[in-house]
Amino acid sequence: MLRDLCVRQAHEEHFLYVARSLTDLHEITNTKQCLSIHPDVLYLYETHDSLKSIPLIRSLLCTGTHLYNYLAPVFIGFRLMRVLDVVVIHFYDFPDEIIELCNLRYLGFTYRGQLSKSISKLLNLETIVHHNWTFGQRPSLPQEIWMMPRLRHLYLTPNCLPDPPVALKGNNYCRLEHLKTLMEARELILRKRILEKIPNLKKLELSYYPVSSPEEWSYYQLENLVNMHHLESLKFLVKDPPTNRYISPAKLAFPPKLKSLTLSGGRIAWEDMAIVGSLPNLKVLKLQNYAFQGPEWEPIEGEFCKLKFLLIEKTDLEQWIADCTHFSRLQRLILKECFTLKDVPSGIGEMPTLNIIELFDCLHSVVTSAKQIQEEQESFGNDTLEIHVYTRRIFKDKFHTRILH
Repeated sequence: MLRDLCVRQAHEEHFLYVARSLTDLHEITNTKQCLSIHPDVLYLYETHDSLKSIPLIRSLLCTGTHLYNYLAPVFIGFRLMRVLDVVVIHFYDFPDEIIELCNLRYLGFTYRGQLSKSISKLLNLETIVHHNWTFGQRPSLPQEIWMMPRLRHLYLTPNCLPDPPVALKGNNYCRLEHLKTLMEARELILRKRILEKIPNLKKLELSYYPVSSPEEWSYYQLENLVNMHHLESLKFLVKDPPTNRYISPAKLAFPPKLKSLTLSGGRIAWEDMAIVGSLPNLKVLKLQNYAFQGPEWEPIEGEFCKLKFLLIEKTDLEQWIADCTHFSRLQRLILKECFTLKDVPSGIGEMPTLNIIELFDCLHSVVTSAKQIQEEQESFGNDTLEIHVYTRRIFKDKFHTRILH
């Protein structure tokens, strides 16, 4: 509904023209510069002739259902195009025609193979969104990615960032000075010489597979994360960690400017939470899929001094000891699938900033403790705390079966 309102407003202000049919395309004048086209229209041969009549297009977007094995490149000839978003089209072969769009600033597409090294010819490109839908492979980006000095955002799912080539004397192309975002860099080795090539990175997502020895973790040099002085948002994911014979990441250290941190699958001991709690600027913390492991967590007084949002999802935590000295600015708490947690710490309710507690598939005792906190706050005249409880049917059945047995 909101999207329809935005599209209608954009059309009225001549900012964006939406073509859902061939008739819509025929109504377009050659002055239109931003076009959104439904994938179904691309199958029509007449579509290509209609698009040729509007050579001044600067932006072409494809929205709607996914389109597979589409071969005819409708974006040929649009030399002035700056934005091309065709993520819903799944290309079986790399669309080489894209390389002719020398003025592109934004490129989003889906392709089953590795990114072509010819992408480096688009020297004006600032944002790349590449979805690789070949499952089970670990594609590596071409080394030529380091020769695109204007890059600002890389959303490449998934990818393995190669080592930068040795720069020629006087050639700075092997340094991505403007890169701000790098998403899902898989098994990245955090060598200092690599981090020096991306000095201004602000948003980073790292993913690794489980390892079975400390030596394997040391290979990735995770301790160098602390040297990323401009980093503000970090996702650190360990894919599908097993429950035994698994070594948690060692020597983790985070940069002090970090404002948002997501940890997943690390199975780090709660005793080591100080590496997170001591971050002076952290506002958002998401702990997912056994990010931390153990039956008890008691934060240190004064930790999480600026934290506003806390999510704990899938954990073996049983007892959580906390009061207002630990999370003095917390506004929103989410507990999700914490099947062993017994209750919400009563001290959580003493935080004057807390507005919302959300519980997803938690034990009845957790729900009861949260409502007790709410009732206590209401008795003190604080009626701003909201409690939201969500229970899926599958959890209800599972919980009921556990009681019967």
